[in-house]
Amino acid sequence: MSAPLLKVDGLRVEYGRTVAVNDVSFEVAPGEIVGLVGESGSGKTTIGRAVAGFLTPGAGSIDLAGDRLGATRSLAQRRGVQMVFQDPYLSLNPRLSTWSMLRELVTVHRLAPKAQVDDFVRTVLGEVALTEELARVRPSRLSGGQRQRAAIARAVVLRPQLIVADEPTSALDVSVQASILRLFASLRTELGVGFLVISHDLSLVRFLCDSVLVMQDGEIVERGPVAEVLTAPQHPYTQRLLKAVPRLPSYAKTSGNNREKP
Repeated sequence: MSAPLLKVDGLRVEYGRTVAVNDVSFEVAPGEIVGLVGESGSGKTTIGRAVAGFLTPGAGSIDLAGDRLGATRSLAQRRGVQMVFQDPYLSLNPRLSTWSMLRELVTVHRLAPKAQVDDFVRTVLGEVALTEELARVRPSRLSGGQRQRAAIARAVVLRPQLIVADEPTSALDVSVQASILRLFASLRTELGVGFLVISHDLSLVRFLCDSVLVMQDGEIVERGPVAEVLTAPQHPYTQRLLKAVPRLPSYAKTSGNNREKP
């Protein structure tokens, strides 16, 4: 069995006197897509931000490919975990085109020789199915789905080992959601990147993820393969979540084991 890509052990995060995450442990295997689900306030976004380095846990450890991620991360460690937000404007500079943003990242991080920077950027645009024409305009001129592809390109260009996606499709309509989910599946296959997908949408998790972690009040109450947990949940909280699921959107009518090709 291969070593885990991500290993979180005994994670605890407090906001003042409020315990947001309490003694959480889990792993993500190389190339695996793990869903983290629960109601608002359950602690799932806090876990994602801790893994991505946006906040420092009060206790516990986070390892990426066997490398301990501390409060201060090296440039390589920061590249290793990238985050895709619900609102792409959180990671896009409204004054820069996607093309300029990607060129700047490739140059600063020395990801390609100077003469090959543009080719590197074109490769990344191809990976996220965004045309060069669209990449050369400012984010305000892009549709919601195009902006999210630009945000994903911003993460992918750094060649991370893990992408944390926090509600990455909740602001998009269903048809666009489907294309973004197929893009994630494609990136996993083509680049071998692992994903921690934070969502309240069990239909999305069923479609995309290999395994799932169910959060309640800052703790993981159930975990396992998606097909098992979402078909025969054991914990009463998971059972209640499933009963509250609305009619499945079109992208989720096929199980994750029969993913549509991007």
